[in-house]
Amino acid sequence: SLPFSGRSNTASYTMSENGINVNTKKFTYIETANKKGGYLIKIVLKDDRVTSSFSLRVNKNGMATLAAESFNRDSQVYSGGIMPL
Repeated sequence: SLPFSGRSNTASYTMSENGINVNTKKFTYIETANKKGGYLIKIVLKDDRVTSSFSLRVNKNGMATLAAESFNRDSQVYSGGIMPL
């Protein structure tokens, strides 16, 4: 679940549908290493009605950017750091 702020071309029926909620386990992904030691991971969702894909870019220093592409909404970009568990 991720928050959404932006323009949507369809109305949500409930408050729980306002964010970006992934409701499928069917997806594919492609992981690509770049020359500077980071990664780009492209995740394509198969059965989700709202979100079509995510692009996760992780730098060598642990900073990351996640871009969420939706069918009827503006794209959303989230950024932050990745910490070990």
